[in-house]
Amino acid sequence: TDLVEKDIIISLKFPQNYKKFTLSLYRQNLFYDIKFKVSTSTAHEDMIDFINSLSHSCFEPLVGIVYCHTRVACYELASKFNDEGIPSLPYHAGMPLKKRMQHQQQWMNGDISVIVATISFGMGINKHNVRFVIHWNSPISLEDYYQESGRAGRDNKLSFCRIYFSESI
Repeated sequence: TDLVEKDIIISLKFPQNYKKFTLSLYRQNLFYDIKFKVSTSTAHEDMIDFINSLSHSCFEPLVGIVYCHTRVACYELASKFNDEGIPSLPYHAGMPLKKRMQHQQQWMNGDISVIVATISFGMGINKHNVRFVIHWNSPISLEDYYQESGRAGRDNKLSFCRIYFSESI
């Protein structure tokens, strides 16, 4: 936005004669969709089926991020994924730093397929082969969604960004 741009210019103390380059935000390798949550259990099943469908296609190794609003949801979803054979770990700011770093490193190394995290995960993360970013809840803002979903497909290969949406759940 213009306001963010002005803030950056002021914060970084750009000279008055700076040059501005504007690029498109469009990334043709990212496929976006929204699934409506009819119920939590059917949405869980749908998400597991979606992840499994990616793992059975040409995406090897399968790497993804699932964002949740709550710490409890991180643990619940990671547990469900593990029960279904999808190696996953939770990640949130309330975990001890050592544990967070351990989970992050396991994901970066490919020891697990999915990191289930609050928005505390992601700054400074650059893993080129992330094939999906799922938001279990609606993102906080459009800017946040763009940044978080943009962690998928940094190698320019086809990747998926999905939101599970509900007005009542």
